[in-house]
Amino acid sequence: MSSTASVLYSYEAAQAYEQEGDFLSAARNYYECHLYYENAELTVAYENVREYGLSSMGKYRRCIKLMSQEEKSKIRADEVAMSFLIDWEDKVNYLDWASWHDRGEQNYTVTPNPEVVKAIEKSLVYTGKTCPYCGKPTELIDSTEIYGGTSYGPIYICRDCGAYVGCYKGTTTALGRLADEKLRLAKRRAHHYLDQLWKTPKQRLEIYEWLSDELHIPQARTHVGMSDEEQCNRIANLCRRRLIDRKRRNPFRRFKEWDENEATNRQDNK
Repeated sequence: MSSTASVLYSYEAAQAYEQEGDFLSAARNYYECHLYYENAELTVAYENVREYGLSSMGKYRRCIKLMSQEEKSKIRADEVAMSFLIDWEDKVNYLDWASWHDRGEQNYTVTPNPEVVKAIEKSLVYTGKTCPYCGKPTELIDSTEIYGGTSYGPIYICRDCGAYVGCYKGTTTALGRLADEKLRLAKRRAHHYLDQLWKTPKQRLEIYEWLSDELHIPQARTHVGMSDEEQCNRIANLCRRRLIDRKRRNPFRRFKEWDENEATNRQDNK
């Protein structure tokens, strides 16, 4: 099937899924439509390809808003996995695999190609399902085991390495990759400076777009929770310099410097 025909097929499939209320499958098909459109051979016979291709990403985002928290976590994993893939055909292969894998279809199986397999393995690390230190699957437990009987929600843990990561409030979606003690401290330092740069959701989005450009990584992986120690330090230093520049332009705009002793004591007393 040509790219132009695939645009029409993916768009029609997405619409059908959306009407059925299957927003996860609809979103994946809208994303496929956009990928096919970007690589389609546009001809006079397919004048509506452009219309479908351009509108598909807007419809993809609309579907995400209508999803359950569980479905949103799957889309988050999709975006992380695809951020490791450059070739559009690999991204389509991943989306096909993810869709059939989640739907549990027995009559049809999509086999991911080697590049997609590598991307899936990497995404499992970034979404807390695989330990980045030993490579073993993680365990989902209640955080009472870590915080002396006080629960802060579920966490993913590797008991062998003593590394863990929390989840978004009210979900089992990991905040990022597992972290040992040194990385947890580096994450807190990065957030200390980063969180002083924004107050509104729009400002937060702008800051993360800026960080993505500065770090030269896709926005899907521009998160403190997904960063290793080196990247956390880079984020902290970039944000600190931006805060200093802001204060230089406006002396009344102050910011709080990082106090490692204070942060360590606060963590110990949790």
